[in-house]
Amino acid sequence: MKFEGKNIGIVGLGKSGYWASKLAKNLHYNVFVSDTNSNIDTSMIDDLENLGVETELGKHTNKILKVFTIITEGFPPLRFFLKDVTKDLNE
Repeated sequence: MKFEGKNIGIVGLGKSGYWASKLAKNLHYNVFVSDTNSNIDTSMIDDLENLGVETELGKHTNKILKVFTIITEGFPPLRFFLKDVTKDLNE
């Protein structure tokens, strides 16, 4: 299977989101990670950005809807995520 150049988004940047991002990047995906928490460990962010992973912290924008998305295990119920994204689309 060829993954190079495919886009993937990961919602949540806890441990599972961090490692899922690294795995996806290692498989040559273009990776976008979004988390509403802006207080993420800077060493994790630096590591991912050095690998070429794009990060978004503090809110979920509609960009996450433009890629195939993985929601990590620690993520709250999907309806809250969709509500946040829908709100951003209307602003």
